[in-house]
Amino acid sequence: MTKTNFPVYSISVSGTLSWQLHALNNEGNEGNQSLTRRYYIIQKGMNEPEYVNGVSGDMLKHIQAEHLHRIAIQEGLTLSEGGKQFHPDRIGYDLEKGLAVFTQSDTDLTAKTNQVLQRCTISDLEGFMVTVKGGQTLKRESVIEFGAAVGLPTLVKTQSYFHAKYGTDNPTPYNVQVSSGLYATVLNIEAFRIGYNPHNFSYSIDPIERKKRLDVLLKSVLYTYLQPNGAIP
Repeated sequence: MTKTNFPVYSISVSGTLSWQLHALNNEGNEGNQSLTRRYYIIQKGMNEPEYVNGVSGDMLKHIQAEHLHRIAIQEGLTLSEGGKQFHPDRIGYDLEKGLAVFTQSDTDLTAKTNQVLQRCTISDLEGFMVTVKGGQTLKRESVIEFGAAVGLPTLVKTQSYFHAKYGTDNPTPYNVQVSSGLYATVLNIEAFRIGYNPHNFSYSIDPIERKKRLDVLLKSVLYTYLQPNGAIP
């Protein structure tokens, strides 16, 4: 890699996950029974859609962002105060708290986006949207996206287990669904957009810093699958 060259444009990953005893896809309750997320899929030769267990891509991304936060701190990458605290607003937290983010010369979207990209690795990689003084909206789509993890037909089993919440009054019984099986997964990383400012079609950070951010992003993806924080891989 030279000072003017970044060797990666886009990275896609697809494969099969083995997740055991997870409840990453529970979507509320019906009575005292927790409900698990399901999707309809259609395969060649099928007369009717098939209803299968699944986990949303947003859940996978949340797990990935948690690992990214941890690794970015360990590696000493630049983070806003909101990024350090893993606040959902990231750079928006700094602006809300009146922390120094922009200078008086940062008057347009190009300059303000430059500042955000330079100051916060998580805002760059995971995206952000904030409204700043003057009614301007700063936004950026995440450079990484996960598709839904879809259970393979006949290869996922969901079981319901009885629990009870005990307190000073009568215990409250409820059932929790836990799933195990094989899931199809896919993700895409638009590596070329790391540090990229779309308002002036240039990069706000140098290729060396972009490579560091790509490295921590890939590590966070690895840990997403090896340590999914809610399932046994």
